[in-house]
Amino acid sequence: MKSMERYRTLFDAATDAIAMADAETREILDINHAMEQLSGWDRSEIIGKHQQVLQPSEQGSWEHQRSSWDGALTETQLVTRDGKVREVEIKASSLELNGRTALIGFFRDITERKRYEQDLFRSNALLERIFANIRMSIAYLDTDFNFIRVNRTYADADGHDPDYFVGKNHFKLFPNEENEQIFREVVASGQPYAVYAKPFVYERNRERGVTYWDWNVQPVKDRQGRVTGLVLSLLNRTDEKRSEEKLRLFARALEASVNSIAIVDASHPSLPLIYVNPAFTDITGYSAEEALGRNPCFLQGDDRAQPELEEIRRAIREKRDGQAVLRNYRKDGSLLWNELSISPVWDEAGTVTHYIGVARDITRHKGYEAELERLSNFDTLTALPNRSLLRDRLVQAIVHARRDSGIMAVAVVDLDGFKAINDSLGHHVGDLMLQDVARRLSECAREGDTVARQDGDEFVIVMAELAREEDALLVAEKLQAVFLSPIRCDTHELFITASIGIAMYPRDGADAESILKHGDLALHRAKEKGRNGYQFYSPEMNRRVSESLSIGNSLHRALDREEFIIHYQPQIDLRSGRIVGVEALLRWQSPDAGGLVSPAQFIPVAEECGLIVPIGQWVLRQSCLEAKGWHDRGFKITMAVNLSARQFREAGLVEVVRDALDAAGLEAQYLELELTESILIDQAEFVFGILQQLREMGVQLSIDDFGTGYSSLSYLKRFPITRLKIDQSFIRGVVSDSDDAAIVGAIISMAHNLRLKVIAEGVETAEQQDFLRSRQCDEVQGYYFSRPIPARGITDLLQRNTGACISAP
Repeated sequence: MKSMERYRTLFDAATDAIAMADAETREILDINHAMEQLSGWDRSEIIGKHQQVLQPSEQGSWEHQRSSWDGALTETQLVTRDGKVREVEIKASSLELNGRTALIGFFRDITERKRYEQDLFRSNALLERIFANIRMSIAYLDTDFNFIRVNRTYADADGHDPDYFVGKNHFKLFPNEENEQIFREVVASGQPYAVYAKPFVYERNRERGVTYWDWNVQPVKDRQGRVTGLVLSLLNRTDEKRSEEKLRLFARALEASVNSIAIVDASHPSLPLIYVNPAFTDITGYSAEEALGRNPCFLQGDDRAQPELEEIRRAIREKRDGQAVLRNYRKDGSLLWNELSISPVWDEAGTVTHYIGVARDITRHKGYEAELERLSNFDTLTALPNRSLLRDRLVQAIVHARRDSGIMAVAVVDLDGFKAINDSLGHHVGDLMLQDVARRLSECAREGDTVARQDGDEFVIVMAELAREEDALLVAEKLQAVFLSPIRCDTHELFITASIGIAMYPRDGADAESILKHGDLALHRAKEKGRNGYQFYSPEMNRRVSESLSIGNSLHRALDREEFIIHYQPQIDLRSGRIVGVEALLRWQSPDAGGLVSPAQFIPVAEECGLIVPIGQWVLRQSCLEAKGWHDRGFKITMAVNLSARQFREAGLVEVVRDALDAAGLEAQYLELELTESILIDQAEFVFGILQQLREMGVQLSIDDFGTGYSSLSYLKRFPITRLKIDQSFIRGVVSDSDDAAIVGAIISMAHNLRLKVIAEGVETAEQQDFLRSRQCDEVQGYYFSRPIPARGITDLLQRNTGACISAP
């Protein structure tokens, strides 16, 4: 009895409404006090009635719910005594009561919660539209975290329809222990939870990588404050997060950029700087505090008349990109070249709000450009304009003279004997001399004239705006006076002269090329006339050049046409009077010229165009063959053959000589090669090696025209020379000129002291022969004995020669 009372007390004290029914008949067996309040039925009135009185339809009958009365929570409806419908949750189980099976149901009134849900999701049409269309993902879950409803945004994020989620458990779809714990804490505490940009990586969307969400879990409470569900709202911040990351990277790039970056406020008329990066400070020297708020033009200082600045101003007016190269100035005042690019920044309304300027420091690049320009236009040794800039200056001078109907002139200056100084004293001394000459010529020139170094030791002076042609003569005399005083180079004090050629505009040419060409022709004429002087161009020089060109063209065909012949001039031993040798002299019988062409005409041309090399080889071979023929007849005479400087510069000279001797079968001691003094001075080390090889072969070596060049005892001592030939210019005056007599006597004495033989050329009188014999000259040749004659004539002379002096035939 007491246990029954205790049961009744507990039964009536329960807060949940409880009803018991017979499992078979479905008659109500008992209800507690909470059910009386919920249903409106008195316990005494309802016992024995069918359970249908509490349920609105067969669907909600207890028979229909039997399968759910195993401890599961089920939502259904309950009808009160006055016919009202209440929303309830039923949790049921079965038990044995007095030998009968009874069902017991625990009912919880959820009408208010349902009404709240209806108010939240259905009743308010505006809220419903917001719920359906808001960009935020929203899900409504019960306290067991089952989905009750989700909006379209939530469903789209996972690629499903909203209905897919209803009734499914959140953490079965999206397993995450950490988040599940958070949900439980919200249910337990009734306090919301929110976090900004929380990263998520669910197993289901791992292929999408990390996503970031604003994540808010809001508890839903009934009127009693009990948590009846959760509203989960999610806002995808992934794009924003990535944008923020990009902005952070961009900001880092701005900070790390080596280029100066500045931003100006386009909304303010003064376009003030609102941002500068560290590179701006490093490059300009101005701190951010010193620059911000100022117009960027402060960097130009007073140098604002720059044409390219207008391009920047125009770009700003036209609201477009712009580029310019500007001169800016650092805080310390030093020049700063900038390659500036500006770009406008537009807002959504189409208004330019800012301009971004990126400036690249090209100061060093500009320095390189200036240096390249200097190197391309100025000579590195003398700092004078070079050939390229000379032509520009000359063209400008001609243009001005043509415009003003004026005149101008060009003086081509070449140093006399510079190569000998350069080779003997070294390039360092030669360079110092060229620098001093450049300085002197520059000081001598008039203001507005151009002094340029054209090549080597050749200078050009452009004399602009001459009042009359005679003024060029005055300038030429001033130029010559430059060389009167010695030039000091280190410990050396050197004298040097110059040859000058002058051409005038418009008299001597109408363009730069012709003026320079005619100046060169005049220079060559000055050299030919003995150097240390000046010559004005004349048409006669052109005629001579034309003749040289014509000769050059014919020379190319002369070898093939066998137009060359060799004449030989005897060389006489003064003691015995016998012919001891002959000199081979080239002659050219040109059908184009109608006879013999003077060697003085064609030899220089052959030298210049390089034909002297094959011609010289032919002469060497023919002379060796002729000498061998005389030897075979019993006349052991020496064959003297001239070698040009051009032949020495060609590779394989020693082999050429050896081949000629071998082809003729001539002993090397009977071949004498005549060299000019200039060959010995030019590339002395190279020449010494070749001469040494020739002497080792047994070939004799002589110096031709001794005394007319740069005679030096040093090369007579150093090189393996066997004989000196005194130039005819000294022989001509030995009888009448005491100086010539003294020079010739000194040469003979010096040569004998050096154990060298001496031969005099150009002997034309018996008096000259007697003088030379008295001075113990070894050998002579000249018209007094014989003109150069063909080989047949030499054979006759050799056969007639009995020891007495022979005369010309």
